[in-house]
Amino acid sequence: MDDHRIGRRKAIEEQDPAYRPTRPLSFLGNSAWARLRRLADKHLRRILKAMTCKQLGGACELVFSGETFDDLAAQSQQHGKEMYRANDGPHMAAMGTIMELMESGEMESWMAARKAEFEAL
Repeated sequence: MDDHRIGRRKAIEEQDPAYRPTRPLSFLGNSAWARLRRLADKHLRRILKAMTCKQLGGACELVFSGETFDDLAAQSQQHGKEMYRANDGPHMAAMGTIMELMESGEMESWMAARKAEFEAL
């Protein structure tokens, strides 16, 4: 091992006695890293889906992401509460539209359409 690496390790060990060096992952090689990266990207694309505030009935282009529609709905509700406290005009108008849907009884069909849009992603 190079002298400069030994000196760096000793300095770290002096600062943190619990320090235990881990084996470097350089033994994998470039092609293995590329395979791992592709696998991780594929996994993330499959799990995380994203929709904007506007797609979920809001007024802006803020992006919510999650594994399930319920995750996005919770994020959207939190954002809506923040916009309500800030008395944001466009969001207040969007909330009025949602309230009209709730009063007319069309909320379930509207929500089912948003969920279907999420599932299609």
